[in-house]
Formats: sequence, C-alpha cells, structure tokens
Amino acid sequence: MIKDTLAQLIRIQSYSGQEEAIASWILDWLASRGIKAQLVEKNIHLFIGGHKPSRRCLIFNGHMDTVLPGDVNHWRYPPSGESSGVVQEGKIYGCGASDMKASLAVFMHLAELLTQSPCEHDVVFSFVTEEETSGAGSVRYLKFFQNQLRADYDEIECIVAEPTDNSFIEAGSRGTTFLELAVEAQSEHAARVADVEKTAISRAMEGYRRVSARAEKWRATHSNDLLGPPSVIPTAFLSGESSYNQTPAGCKVRWDIRTTPTLDGIVLKEMTDLLSDLGRVRLLAGQTPPSYVSLEARIIKVIKEVGGDFPVLPAKGANDTCWFTAAGINAVCFGPGSKMLIHKANEYADLKEVEKGLALFESIARHW
Repeated sequence: MIKDTLAQLIRIQSYSGQEEAIASWILDWLASRGIKAQLVEKNIHLFIGGHKPSRRCLIFNGHMDTVLPGDVNHWRYPPSGESSGVVQEGKIYGCGASDMKASLAVFMHLAELLTQSPCEHDVVFSFVTEEETSGAGSVRYLKFFQNQLRADYDEIECIVAEPTDNSFIEAGSRGTTFLELAVEAQSEHAARVADVEKTAISRAMEGYRRVSARAEKWRATHSNDLLGPPSVIPTAFLSGESSYNQTPAGCKVRWDIRTTPTLDGIVLKEMTDLLSDLGRVRLLAGQTPPSYVSLEARIIKVIKEVGGDFPVLPAKGANDTCWFTAAGINAVCFGPGSKMLIHKANEYADLKEVEKGLALFESIARHW
C-alpha cells in the first residue's frame, strides 16, 4: 500500500546532503519488484521504455532531501525515525511528508504500474538530492540525461512533483540573485569627519538609494505576464564594530533579487556597473535562472484534460523546474502535498490526496 511506502520514506532521515539511506531504500524497494534503476552521482535514474518506438519522453522529477525539522519539541509526533509516520484521521505526519515524500511514494508505485503496462512513449523518473539547498542534484542529473539520453528524443517534458494540493499548476518561477555591496573607508572619530559622504555608511546608503531607483525601472521594463515584475529586497545592512562616536571601517548591504527572463542575463552586470565605484560587488551564492513555460505547452494541457481546469500560477520560490527549462525542457510543478504545511512542525500529507496523486499521475503519463 502506498501509505506504508510513504511511512517508511518518512522514517528515513534525509536532510540535504544526507540522502544515501533513503536512496538505498528506494533502490531496494524497486529491485524487490523487478524494477531496474541505477544510482547516478547520488541521484536515482529509472527508465521505463514505451511499448512502441518513440522519440518522446516524459520525466517525473522529485527530491529526496528535506529541510531540518527545527525544534522537535514542537512536533506532535516524531518528525523522523522508527516512531514517525504516524497516521491520524487520514493524515500521515513527518518531516518531508508533503515536501516531497508523498510524491516519491507516488513515483515508486507509478513506476510499478508502468513497468507492468508501459505507455506508448518513454517515461523517466529522477529522484534527486540537494533541492532544498542548492539544486545541485537536478543539475547533475540533467548533465547525465543530456549526455546519455537527450539525443534520443524530439520531445521531452517534465513534472517536478512539488506540492500543489493536486489542484493547481506552477508554470514558472523567478530566478534568484543574492548580491552584496561591501564598502571600505577610513575609520574616524565622528568629531573629526570632514566629509560625511565619504564614510562607509554614507556610501553604502548611496548604494541602497541607487539600487532602489534601479529596481523601480526594472519593475516597469522587465515584468512578465505570468511571473509578474522582478523584486529587489534589501536583506541586510551591516557595519563593522565601532563605538558610538566612531565611524566604522566597513559597511555591507545585501539584496535578494528575484529575476524575470528578460532581467536574468543582465542583472549582475547592471548591479556591478551601478555600484562598483562605491565598493566591492559580489554574489553571495550561485544564481538560479527563472523558469517559464508557455500556457500552450502539452504538459499543461494534458494535466488539465486529465484533472480539470486547474489554475496556472507562478511559484513564489525557486525550485528545480528552472534547471530543466534552462536546458530547453518544459517543466511544471504539480503534485500531492500542501505548500501551507511544508518547512514547519507537524507537517503532514493527506493520504486521500496521495492516492489521488497516483491516479492523476498515471492518467497524465498515459495521456501525454
């Protein structure tokens, strides 16, 4: 039963970077049912060929990792371990229940169904690592897919089974650029400052003003019909240690920039050109590209034909669809589990929705 599979997945702790145990259990579960899968750079690759020669491939992608559970004292039931996976009133509790071990359980049982009765086209399942931290798992998986399989197909689309309550489709997300301006200046006694505009704090404030003005321009010129406008949010204003009558020797401003497709390729250069006379501009983490799929894409039409006239929305946060769309593969988010429950104590998945997800995914696979 899918409930038992999901319970066991929840019991296996699988924080980002610690997915070995859950990957091993998934591989053993598949092998016990005669399903061949392989471990590729810590990701699981499962290929099910169609019953007819086909140059079409549908990918189901999901991540095996979870975020940390936080203070376990806030959990009604254990978030992982042998006592987790408790079922109460049709809900199964545990860290990652909605995000996204419910979808992993669906994948496993769907693979069993499709192995017994294949689709006309090929189907691939990718169980990946590190989505919650960097997306490195899907990046590595796509490198493998591009090198080994891409040339075999004329059409490829992907469902990244992030939780959408089986009731809406996410067809895009803004990209991310995390940037810092670091200003250095001479530290001085405040009474001796000859030009306040040359202090580190004043120059950092000038950087803040410039970026705020540029953000207004970007909102007017780089909005997207699905994703909306880009956003530029200051997340830190940090100065070096100094006494109350001493100017600091350094000051930093940090921004979280969410990019649309037209802004993504130019944002770093524009920010560098805008701020480099004030101090050092650097990325705080790797950039993730925006994701955008046409509403006319086959995968969106098929999900709607099978499940109903679901709304198509942008994702509020980044997810692994961005790596697929950057590789030229239409990818949307759709799956069981609830976004309202993820990354918090007492996360659960509704078992009826998990079972519904399996039925929906089988219909999608066969109608695509």
